[in-house]
Amino acid sequence: AITTAAANALGPIFGMSNLTIGQPTSASIAALNTANFNQAIEDLNLYARFSGAQEAVLVGTSTLTVAGDLKVLDHQDFRGNLVPIISANIGGKLELSGFSSRKEIIVAGQNNFGRDDLIIQPVITGFADIEISANPSSLFGTPAGVVFAAASPNTYDGNTTVNAGTLTVNSTTSLGQG
Repeated sequence: AITTAAANALGPIFGMSNLTIGQPTSASIAALNTANFNQAIEDLNLYARFSGAQEAVLVGTSTLTVAGDLKVLDHQDFRGNLVPIISANIGGKLELSGFSSRKEIIVAGQNNFGRDDLIIQPVITGFADIEISANPSSLFGTPAGVVFAAASPNTYDGNTTVNAGTLTVNSTTSLGQG
Protein backbone atom coordinates (compact mmCIF):
# COMPACT_ATOMS: atom_id res chain seq x y z
CA ALA A 1 0.00 0.00 0.00
CA ILE A 2 1.08 3.57 -0.64
CA THR A 3 0.27 6.27 1.90
CA THR A 4 1.40 9.74 0.94
CA ALA A 5 3.08 11.94 3.56
CA ALA A 6 2.88 15.35 1.86
CA ALA A 7 1.07 17.22 -0.89
CA ASN A 8 2.26 16.30 -4.40
CA ALA A 9 4.35 13.44 -3.00
CA LEU A 10 3.58 11.42 -6.14
CA GLY A 11 5.29 14.01 -8.33
CA PRO A 12 5.18 17.69 -9.19
CA ILE A 13 2.21 19.18 -11.02
CA PHE A 14 4.22 19.28 -14.26
CA GLY A 15 6.05 16.12 -15.23
CA MET A 16 3.51 13.91 -13.47
CA SER A 17 3.90 10.14 -13.42
CA ASN A 18 1.48 7.37 -14.24
CA LEU A 19 0.34 5.36 -11.23
CA THR A 20 -0.51 1.66 -11.42
CA ILE A 21 -2.11 -0.02 -8.42
CA GLY A 22 -1.92 -3.80 -8.37
CA GLN A 23 -0.28 -6.25 -10.73
CA PRO A 24 -1.52 -7.97 -13.89
CA THR A 25 -0.57 -11.53 -12.85
CA SER A 26 -0.87 -11.85 -9.08
CA ALA A 27 -3.62 -10.76 -6.75
CA SER A 28 -2.58 -8.02 -4.38
CA ILE A 29 -3.98 -5.80 -1.71
CA ALA A 30 -2.30 -2.74 -3.18
CA ALA A 31 -4.01 0.57 -2.47
CA LEU A 32 -3.32 4.30 -2.52
CA ASN A 33 -4.18 6.42 0.52
CA THR A 34 -3.61 10.14 -0.07
CA ALA A 35 -3.77 10.72 3.72
CA ASN A 36 -5.79 13.87 2.96
CA PHE A 37 -2.94 15.44 0.94
CA ASN A 38 -3.67 16.75 -2.57
CA GLN A 39 -1.97 14.62 -5.21
CA ALA A 40 -1.54 14.86 -8.98
CA ILE A 41 -0.80 12.03 -11.41
CA GLU A 42 -1.04 11.41 -15.15
CA ASP A 43 -2.85 8.10 -15.81
CA LEU A 44 -4.38 5.99 -13.02
CA ASN A 45 -4.41 2.23 -13.73
CA LEU A 46 -6.16 -0.19 -11.37
CA TYR A 47 -5.68 -3.98 -11.49
CA ALA A 48 -7.80 -6.58 -9.75
CA ARG A 49 -7.39 -7.16 -6.08
CA PHE A 50 -8.11 -10.59 -4.68
CA SER A 51 -11.91 -10.46 -4.74
CA GLY A 52 -15.01 -8.42 -4.19
CA ALA A 53 -15.52 -4.72 -3.66
CA GLN A 54 -12.41 -3.20 -2.16
CA GLU A 55 -11.02 0.27 -1.70
CA ALA A 56 -8.26 0.81 -4.27
CA VAL A 57 -7.86 4.56 -3.73
CA LEU A 58 -8.74 6.56 -0.63
CA VAL A 59 -8.93 10.27 -1.43
CA GLY A 60 -10.15 11.29 2.04
CA THR A 61 -10.91 15.02 2.15
CA SER A 62 -8.24 15.94 -0.41
CA THR A 63 -8.19 16.24 -4.20
CA LEU A 64 -6.66 13.60 -6.43
CA THR A 65 -5.94 15.16 -9.83
CA VAL A 66 -5.78 12.73 -12.75
CA ALA A 67 -4.48 14.58 -15.80
CA GLY A 68 -4.69 11.54 -18.08
CA ASP A 69 -7.10 8.64 -18.20
CA LEU A 70 -8.54 6.28 -15.58
CA LYS A 71 -8.37 2.57 -16.43
CA VAL A 72 -9.53 -0.61 -14.72
CA LEU A 73 -7.41 -3.35 -16.30
CA ASP A 74 -8.20 -7.05 -16.55
CA HIS A 75 -6.28 -9.22 -14.11
CA GLN A 76 -4.83 -12.26 -15.89
CA ASP A 77 -5.40 -14.76 -13.07
CA PHE A 78 -8.50 -13.43 -11.26
CA ARG A 79 -10.69 -12.06 -14.02
CA GLY A 80 -14.18 -11.18 -12.91
CA ASN A 81 -13.27 -10.56 -9.27
CA LEU A 82 -12.66 -6.83 -9.06
CA VAL A 83 -14.90 -3.99 -7.98
CA PRO A 84 -12.42 -1.20 -7.23
CA ILE A 85 -13.69 1.70 -5.20
CA ILE A 86 -12.25 5.19 -5.31
CA SER A 87 -13.50 6.39 -1.95
CA ALA A 88 -13.67 9.78 -0.30
CA ASN A 89 -14.85 11.54 2.80
CA ILE A 90 -17.06 14.62 2.57
CA GLY A 91 -15.06 17.22 0.65
CA GLY A 92 -12.93 14.67 -1.24
CA LYS A 93 -12.57 15.32 -4.98
CA LEU A 94 -11.40 13.52 -8.10
CA GLU A 95 -10.28 16.22 -10.52
CA LEU A 96 -10.13 15.13 -14.14
CA SER A 97 -8.08 17.82 -15.82
CA GLY A 98 -4.96 18.33 -17.90
CA PHE A 99 -4.17 19.34 -21.43
CA SER A 100 -6.81 17.16 -23.11
CA SER A 101 -10.42 18.29 -23.34
CA ARG A 102 -11.57 14.66 -23.09
CA LYS A 103 -10.94 12.17 -20.28
CA GLU A 104 -11.53 8.47 -20.74
CA ILE A 105 -12.70 6.05 -18.08
CA ILE A 106 -11.94 2.62 -19.53
CA VAL A 107 -13.15 -0.43 -17.64
CA ALA A 108 -12.52 -4.11 -18.34
CA GLY A 109 -15.61 -5.72 -16.83
CA GLN A 110 -14.85 -7.47 -13.56
CA ASN A 111 -17.97 -7.90 -11.47
CA ASN A 112 -19.88 -11.02 -12.51
CA PHE A 113 -22.94 -10.15 -10.42
CA GLY A 114 -23.74 -6.59 -11.45
CA ARG A 115 -22.69 -3.55 -13.38
CA ASP A 116 -20.65 -1.75 -10.73
CA ASP A 117 -17.15 -2.51 -12.02
CA LEU A 118 -15.80 0.84 -10.84
CA ILE A 119 -17.33 2.92 -8.05
CA ILE A 120 -16.26 6.57 -7.84
CA GLN A 121 -17.30 8.20 -4.55
CA PRO A 122 -15.48 11.57 -4.63
CA VAL A 123 -17.07 14.58 -6.29
CA ILE A 124 -15.77 14.73 -9.87
CA THR A 125 -14.43 18.14 -10.87
CA GLY A 126 -12.55 19.52 -13.88
CA PHE A 127 -13.15 21.01 -17.30
CA ALA A 128 -13.02 17.95 -19.54
CA ASP A 129 -15.67 15.83 -21.22
CA ILE A 130 -15.85 12.31 -19.78
CA GLU A 131 -16.08 9.29 -22.07
CA ILE A 132 -16.87 5.93 -20.50
CA SER A 133 -16.08 2.62 -22.18
CA ALA A 134 -17.07 -0.23 -19.87
CA ASN A 135 -16.40 -3.47 -21.75
CA PRO A 136 -17.87 -6.87 -20.79
CA SER A 137 -16.01 -9.22 -18.49
CA SER A 138 -13.50 -11.33 -20.39
CA LEU A 139 -14.33 -14.29 -18.15
CA PHE A 140 -18.15 -14.44 -18.30
CA GLY A 141 -19.10 -11.68 -20.74
CA THR A 142 -21.13 -9.94 -18.04
CA PRO A 143 -22.05 -6.33 -18.95
CA ALA A 144 -19.81 -3.76 -17.34
CA GLY A 145 -20.46 -0.40 -15.75
CA VAL A 146 -19.32 2.59 -13.74
CA VAL A 147 -21.04 4.17 -10.72
CA PHE A 148 -20.80 7.89 -9.93
CA ALA A 149 -21.60 7.64 -6.21
CA ALA A 150 -20.76 11.11 -4.86
CA ALA A 151 -23.01 12.32 -2.05
CA SER A 152 -22.81 15.87 -3.50
CA PRO A 153 -23.28 16.96 -7.14
CA ASN A 154 -20.35 16.47 -9.49
CA THR A 155 -19.08 19.80 -10.78
CA TYR A 156 -17.09 18.98 -13.92
CA ASP A 157 -17.93 21.27 -16.83
CA GLY A 158 -17.85 18.74 -19.66
CA ASN A 159 -20.33 16.39 -21.26
CA THR A 160 -20.70 12.72 -20.35
CA THR A 161 -20.68 10.06 -23.08
CA VAL A 162 -21.13 6.32 -22.53
CA ASN A 163 -19.55 4.46 -25.47
CA ALA A 164 -20.01 0.99 -23.96
CA GLY A 165 -21.54 -0.45 -20.80
CA THR A 166 -23.63 1.45 -18.29
CA LEU A 167 -23.29 4.49 -16.06
CA THR A 168 -25.22 4.58 -12.79
CA VAL A 169 -25.52 7.93 -11.04
CA ASN A 170 -26.80 8.84 -7.58
CA SER A 171 -28.91 11.66 -9.00
CA THR A 172 -29.37 13.72 -12.14
CA THR A 173 -26.95 16.29 -10.71
CA SER A 174 -24.21 13.62 -10.81
CA LEU A 175 -23.50 14.21 -14.51
CA GLY A 176 -21.62 17.48 -14.18
CA GLN A 177 -22.58 20.72 -15.83
CA GLY A 178 -21.90 20.06 -19.53
